[in-house]
Amino acid sequence: MVAGARGTGKTSLIKLFLDTSDFSSSATLEQKDSVAAFMSKSRKGTRAIQKASVEIAEARYDRILLTLIDTPGLRFEEGEELALERSVYATSCVCSIGTNSW
Repeated sequence: MVAGARGTGKTSLIKLFLDTSDFSSSATLEQKDSVAAFMSKSRKGTRAIQKASVEIAEARYDRILLTLIDTPGLRFEEGEELALERSVYATSCVCSIGTNSW
């Protein structure tokens, strides 16, 4: 997860990771689509928490599932902290619902 102030290059850093990674031959179509969607997003600023996951080939036999999470820029102005906290809370609730293991 990458977090920081607005305009500091968080999205650019994640795009650099994805652009220079060697995807595993066993990466699924869903993983490749999540990367393509992330890479094609606008450069006007991140408005919501977004993620991309893909299996990468680290070495000849090593594969790693890389998940990168991009967050909206933090605003350090009085009264703005609550908006980000609500956004993070909403995202964590959605993730928890989607990962039931029963």
